[in-house]
Amino acid sequence: MEFKSINLKNSFLCVLLGVSFCVVSCTESNTEQVATTLPEAPVDSLNQKATDSMLCYRNESFLPNKPTDKDIDELEINIQSGVVKGVYNWIPKFKDRRIGKFEGVIKDSVIHASYIFLQEGISDTSDIRITFNVNQAVIEGDRQELGLSKTLKRVQCEK
Repeated sequence: MEFKSINLKNSFLCVLLGVSFCVVSCTESNTEQVATTLPEAPVDSLNQKATDSMLCYRNESFLPNKPTDKDIDELEINIQSGVVKGVYNWIPKFKDRRIGKFEGVIKDSVIHASYIFLQEGISDTSDIRITFNVNQAVIEGDRQELGLSKTLKRVQCEK
């Protein structure tokens, strides 16, 4: 009985070490990929095909009366074999935030996507168009009353 308990503990430790090694390896290679994608254009202009990449855009608007308080707009774009998925969030300091995900297709550095978001406890959907380059992303929503249209600056991805 005691022999099986030791083998079980050893097996558990081996699995734990293996998983830890995989997590560290994946994290290190992902960091290298992010660093190499920032200076490069995300689209092959000859073939008009999106390359696999992760792009990040963000704006921080500091409030005039409280310089420590800010509203944040953030956009993360993941391109994999021409399929685009991402996150687009509006996080104001004193209002209800809008958190959402989008999925769509890309052609000529323009993404056409369906954006599903949650705001004020209500789920909603909107079609969005994202035009992007090395410096910025311009987001346009199909419903002006939602305030989805923004221009965001390119930043280094944190993930």
